[in-house]
Amino acid sequence: MKARISGRAAAFAVRRAKGWQLSYRGNPTVFNVKEMDVVRALGRTADTIEVDVKTIGEVERRLEIEWAKDRALRFAVLLLDPNEVTEGLEKVAAVLEDLLARDYVISHLESQFYQHELPPEADLGRATSLSDALPRLGELLSNLKERQQIIGQVFNSFEALPDSLFGGTDEKAAYRERAVAAGAFRSLVILSRDGILDDPAIFDLHERLAGLPDARRIVAAWTSSFGRTVSNLPPMRPDLADLTDDYDKDVVDFGGGPGGHQRLRNALEQQAAILDRVADGDYDNARRFARDLVQQQLATAGPSYLAKSLTRLSQRAREMDAFELELEWAYEAAEIQPDDARARTQFADALLQADRIEEALEEFGRGYELGERVYAINGRARAMRMLGRFDEELKLYQEACDLSEGSPEGVHSLVGIATARTDLGDIDGAIEELRGAISKFPFEPLPRIALATTLTQRGRFEEAWTQFQEAATLSADKLPSVNGLADICLRIGRLDEARRRYSDIANRYPRDISGHIGLIDTLRALGELNQAAMYARRTAERFPGSPKAIVKFAETASELGRHALARKILQAGIEKFPKHARLLIARTSAFRREGRYDRALQFAEAAAARFPYNRQLQRVRADMLRRLGQNDLSARIYRELVSSDETDVRSRNGLASVLIVEGKTSDARSLVENDNPQTKDEWRGFLLFASLIERLGDRQASWERLNWAKDHCPFAVERRLFACALAGQSARMGRARQAPRIEHIAERDIGNVIDFQIAAMTRRSSAKIAYGALTRNLPTNLEIIRDEIAKTYGIVEGRPRRSKAWIGRQIADNLLLAA
Repeated sequence: MKARISGRAAAFAVRRAKGWQLSYRGNPTVFNVKEMDVVRALGRTADTIEVDVKTIGEVERRLEIEWAKDRALRFAVLLLDPNEVTEGLEKVAAVLEDLLARDYVISHLESQFYQHELPPEADLGRATSLSDALPRLGELLSNLKERQQIIGQVFNSFEALPDSLFGGTDEKAAYRERAVAAGAFRSLVILSRDGILDDPAIFDLHERLAGLPDARRIVAAWTSSFGRTVSNLPPMRPDLADLTDDYDKDVVDFGGGPGGHQRLRNALEQQAAILDRVADGDYDNARRFARDLVQQQLATAGPSYLAKSLTRLSQRAREMDAFELELEWAYEAAEIQPDDARARTQFADALLQADRIEEALEEFGRGYELGERVYAINGRARAMRMLGRFDEELKLYQEACDLSEGSPEGVHSLVGIATARTDLGDIDGAIEELRGAISKFPFEPLPRIALATTLTQRGRFEEAWTQFQEAATLSADKLPSVNGLADICLRIGRLDEARRRYSDIANRYPRDISGHIGLIDTLRALGELNQAAMYARRTAERFPGSPKAIVKFAETASELGRHALARKILQAGIEKFPKHARLLIARTSAFRREGRYDRALQFAEAAAARFPYNRQLQRVRADMLRRLGQNDLSARIYRELVSSDETDVRSRNGLASVLIVEGKTSDARSLVENDNPQTKDEWRGFLLFASLIERLGDRQASWERLNWAKDHCPFAVERRLFACALAGQSARMGRARQAPRIEHIAERDIGNVIDFQIAAMTRRSSAKIAYGALTRNLPTNLEIIRDEIAKTYGIVEGRPRRSKAWIGRQIADNLLLAA
């Protein structure tokens, strides 16, 4: 749909089938108007823009941008106007300082003020004095003052162009306005060096004016009065530009001049080549290239730039889960330049990732002494979190927040406070902290990403979706947002969309492991286990230092019944990352799939004892206790988990299943009653509730719910559970031939036992084959049920010790415990 937006009027109008709908910023009222009313409301100024959008939310976000730009320009003019009384201007300056936190506001003001020199009467001195405690405004005014001479040169060179070049005086004025809006004047002012332009400056100007007529001829004429530096260097590749924070400063490190430019580019190309090897999982060559880089940069740029290069390589290695390389390069950087605060804190981060907490705390202390005070305190807070000392974590984040008051880096401390509140079980407090952080830093994506992630984990998917979308508009880095949106699709069963989104992420961001992991999990949810296993193997090869990749490789192998391979993968992974909780959980699950429930419980209890504050490990322990019939202890663990987080659906399901088996249906009902399941855990809760209904005597309602769920559940594993429940119910009602087909899986679970029961009851020839398959890797409690079925229906010789009713109850109970 088409929309018109005016920041000056703080309003927008959207074209509808029967006219226009007009809205004002901050006012939810919508007015149905005609086009002339739109013109009157928005005005006819160049400020009014027309855009094509898909949603009203997009229009509102664009209005917020245009409004901020307009208000910032107005406030800046007020500060410079000598006729304005000083009283009240401090508040104007403070508001302008907040608006300048948005990069696009700074660009807009520079574009406007760099098109012409300030008039002589402009009170730049008063404006500067008002910005003493306002760093962003101070920098803006300082640059404006220093650049007046070059601003005049850029303006005069444009004014000297003949009107005929544009087609007339009016056409030249219109072209000038469009050039200002494109940032052309600003670009020339910033990129000019003492009236001299280099090739990158000319290229940038061409790019900005590309959409305007006759741009090539106008650029040549406009820049003809400037001096030129001849450079044979081609434009820098985008991936190289991402490896330098301050190109000009880095050139100085390499000696300056054309030779410095070339040496810097060579160094950046070396770094890019190293990261390419890391991305391919070729760590040996990455290390070899890094050794070459050390020798060359020590000779050409010295230790300062080398420390910067190694720190950057360490950071990028971490982004690809190459933690061993992260630690190696961070250590080298700190050794080469011991007084570099950023190198020290990066080394501390790498030590923390390696679980060398005491050493990490020492390095954070050194970083604090070298000036990285806020970062160091936040790092210490992360260390306390790893130790499960959540009260200390919170205090440290609060200390960092106080220290960074008024600084942009304070946003990290505010998000940290929310994380600590979550760790302490104060979920509502965490969400309020994040909303406060968004209010304080409305144009920072980080608190919105954190809020969206928290809301996603709490099952508040619509709110989370909106926050991820908002965050995507605030940063050039869309990756956290697109990953978050894909994760929501996976969680709520929009699996085709999740697959499309994760495939797109994996293609567009091949170095981001989250996209690959998400795609693997989506394939598993769809039931495409062979494809998931193949992709997991390739991901583990590409990210050999990633525990997440190791987990997925092992899990997919285990799900296909490749138990020896899974054991080998997990043994190597745990030796490498002995304290990584996901690996320990994966090992427990692998024991379970092998039918070794006792061993799985032993492993889970040992892991939970080492990490008592890890909720996932405690839940896994409770799950194994439940499967082994230790209901009292498992129920106690589940209750503790639910009491600290009532939105923990998986723990609610675990507790409900125990209560139903024990006949406490009234207590279980409130835990799982849900007629609108979305996530995998909610679908399992739906199954538990259907089973509860059957035990209360309403078998028909239970049957209808299970049938509906089998047809509508998008998740393959859960859909199979509904088929198992229907088959079990069919057997209990003596209608085995009405039982749905149960998909065979490698794990010898209750579903395979039910499938064997149906085959035995219907005298299918496959019953003996199924019995033979169940002689391997079957848990002890299911072996008893298998043998009673086999004897009852003549699959093997011998008299059954139990009744058919007993078999039915045992199958129903074990299915509940498996769900």
